Amino acid sequence: MSKRERFAGYVTVFLTLCLISVSWGAETATLRSEVPEEGSVTPLLATGVGKLQSAKFLSNSVVLSNNSVTAWVNAFNTSVTLTGTAQCVKLGFTGEVKIVSDAASDFLVAVRATIDGEVLNSDTFQTVDIADPGVFSLTGMNWWKCRLAPGTHNVKVQFGPFFSGDVASVRQRTLIIEYAQ
Repeated sequence: MSKRERFAGYVTVFLTLCLISVSWGAETATLRSEVPEEGSVTPLLATGVGKLQSAKFLSNSVVLSNNSVTAWVNAFNTSVTLTGTAQCVKLGFTGEVKIVSDAASDFLVAVRATIDGEVLNSDTFQTVDIADPGVFSLTGMNWWKCRLAPGTHNVKVQFGPFFSGDVASVRQRTLIIEYAQ
């Protein structure tokens, strides 16, 4: 991969994350009207039920692969302990994904996030469309869950191939979990 292609990939991921952040802000504004806040809040860190003042940062460079359309492989599997009152949790995932496929088109990797087994932001998963099969591509996505009760919660980001016969892989990935306390 040339420097120009790599730079274009980084710019694409940056712009995608900016767009996702804007949509997160719109969701925050909607949630803010539904749930009253307690105490003072720093405007840039405001959420629907508190403020994001704690974070858990995870990073991994080990290549993981999955060739099953029925079994998810964990890109991350961790726990987070929340205290205080019910609150919102935001997950931010970035990483490199690729697909190895014999098909002529539609190179897709399925990605989802769960908290305590509940899939976030959709009924199933999100897809990453890979331009060049066999080559790692950058991706980034956010998920959120509001009104999460205090206690310890299991957080997973999982992936797999969209089509049978394909092999999906991830590497060089990060997960940032933001929460109030």
